[in-house]
Amino acid sequence: MSHASNSQTPLRTSFKIKLNGEPVIIDTVGRAYRFITSLSPVEWMEFRSLHAEAKVALEAAAKNAM
Repeated sequence: MSHASNSQTPLRTSFKIKLNGEPVIIDTVGRAYRFITSLSPVEWMEFRSLHAEAKVALEAAAKNAM
């Protein structure tokens, strides 16, 4: 089983955001997983309730990838 952070499974849509003034593109399960697991608690305060759900969904997507 591969870890979700290594998954190259494409997302249905890509997200282009700026983080600390730098552009970040999130277009695969792996990039999304690394993004949500690398933020500090202060950065996540606003999104705390969705964090666990997003992590579980990305792990499931990595397992179900072709």
